[in-house]
Amino acid sequence: MKLSLPMALAVSLGALAATTPHASGRTILIRNATLHTITHGTLEHASLLLKDGKIAAIGTDLQAPEGAELVDGTGKHVLPGLIDPHSHTGDYSWPDVPANSDGNEMTDPINPQVRSEDAINPDDLGFPLALAGGVTTVQVLPGSGNLMGGQAVVIKIKPGKPLSEMRFPGAPAGMKMALGENPKGIYGPRGQAPQTRMGNLALMRDAFTRARAYMKKWDSFRAGKGGESAWG
Repeated sequence: MKLSLPMALAVSLGALAATTPHASGRTILIRNATLHTITHGTLEHASLLLKDGKIAAIGTDLQAPEGAELVDGTGKHVLPGLIDPHSHTGDYSWPDVPANSDGNEMTDPINPQVRSEDAINPDDLGFPLALAGGVTTVQVLPGSGNLMGGQAVVIKIKPGKPLSEMRFPGAPAGMKMALGENPKGIYGPRGQAPQTRMGNLALMRDAFTRARAYMKKWDSFRAGKGGESAWG
């Protein structure tokens, strides 16, 4: 039986996980593993063929192409790559020292203009550690010290690669927002809003009201109705 599936699988255990990075130009056959697929259930004693870092085929009777690297998957499992939608990896990189703590711009509770990707350290040791555990994709967000902490970025973990090659093509943009204890705990002791959940919501409403007015100003300018652009 041979199945060609358009899905992303990641090897999640130990040595198998180490076969997926830097696979461009390589042909790898993982044999006799338990494959957990999205569309075809669980396949016992099955094989997975990787070509140029992508899955070419899975099945129970695959033959190794000439020159393929062979990985014994006996007793191991292959499953779809895990996605972490809430990560600070790269913004709080190892070692954990103040110089590497770049995930919270706590100078104002409303900071939608900052971007987590501007602080990501692609060499953070947390990335290969996450990959070894089967995590292949992460959304890196700013921290929750602010009501609006800034813009998130979705990346595929590729140790040794620059951030420009880690960004997930076409991934939607995200905004980190927090309404609980963290903003109160940061700004309340400073004698600054928000000190309460009432303050949280009041500042959030004000931010969205100003954003709506900003958008209307641009819409009017682009429609040729005169007036200044939102910049001037």
